[in-house]
Amino acid sequence: MYTSKLQFRCEFTKHDADVFYTTNWVVNGELVLTEDAMKWDNGDVIANHTLTEAKLISVHITQVGFELRCSVRASFGKGTAASVPVMSDPKFIGIKISDKTLELSEGDFADISLQLTAPFGCGTTAGTCELNIESVHLVILASEWNKAATVRVFGQVSQSLGSSSNTLKLKLATPDVLFDNMFWVQLKKNTTLIARKSCHAVNDPHMLTFDGRRYEHQYEGVFTMYKHTIFPIEVQIQTADCGRGVHNAWCNCGVAIRAGRTVFEFNRCEGQSSIWTIEYTLCEDSGDVLQVKKKGNNYEVYLPTGGRVTVNVYGIYLNVYIYPSIQDVNNTRGLCGTLTANCRDDFFLRDGTYSTDVTATGDCGTTSNVWQNLLTTFSNSWK
Repeated sequence: MYTSKLQFRCEFTKHDADVFYTTNWVVNGELVLTEDAMKWDNGDVIANHTLTEAKLISVHITQVGFELRCSVRASFGKGTAASVPVMSDPKFIGIKISDKTLELSEGDFADISLQLTAPFGCGTTAGTCELNIESVHLVILASEWNKAATVRVFGQVSQSLGSSSNTLKLKLATPDVLFDNMFWVQLKKNTTLIARKSCHAVNDPHMLTFDGRRYEHQYEGVFTMYKHTIFPIEVQIQTADCGRGVHNAWCNCGVAIRAGRTVFEFNRCEGQSSIWTIEYTLCEDSGDVLQVKKKGNNYEVYLPTGGRVTVNVYGIYLNVYIYPSIQDVNNTRGLCGTLTANCRDDFFLRDGTYSTDVTATGDCGTTSNVWQNLLTTFSNSWK
């Protein structure tokens, strides 16, 4: 019957004299086993002194993840004085992790390298087998045990603001092989770049970019208010005639919030009905892609990035407020502009060029270019 087991040999060369050899096995700096003294016997002493799984279990070592060393002493007789031991270099048996401590900011990714230092088998199972590392959903094939594997770690974004540092422990474990290891992640939060930042479209609609630039958006149609440049996340607004005798004024009558292929939508644009249509479409995404909470006339929609969209419904109109996460820094486009802490670069068009309709002067808070309907090219590029 086929079988596979882990075993270790202490390799050394024969002395010129006809002597006895004693092999010692050291685990994590502690002597755990001493083999009986034997003569060279055509090198059979090395095979007879092999450290097997059975011998490891007999000294209560039942899982990998240990440092192993061996030493050899020579003597002229079994009970006579022996030479000074010659110690091998240490060898770690298990999975070596490139970073035992990882420093990571919220919203960032980091790669951890995993390297097996010894082959593994599947007991009495012949053929290809694999090692499943459950906590990171990683599979290593027995035939590729000596190839490094990479695990990507993501710093989960929380809803809170401020600066903080938390230390987390990530444990690696396997279901069938006696192995466990762990590494520490120091997760840092610094929301200085998004503190007190938001973008809004309030009727009819007056716009505020993430970096504080104000402008008018007096156009009819469907527009991209916010779009993440890396993740498939987008917020669109639809404007229609405000009615009530107001000439050439356009109000928000609909908003659609998308993450992946999941969409949450408010709409009363068609026919200017007084009844709101509120729809939630889940399409091949997990159920928690968008989290929606109702608070009075407000709907809070939480995005996978840690950002939040607030939809305020009043009468036949709605206002839209977008609160960014740290993952939005340098990654936003649309009517909300670019979140960079610089109001001078807000008006990028859909094609990536910059709008020449307005030359931003002064600080964001000055009255220059404020409440002026001069951004036709910019607004319509996001239609």
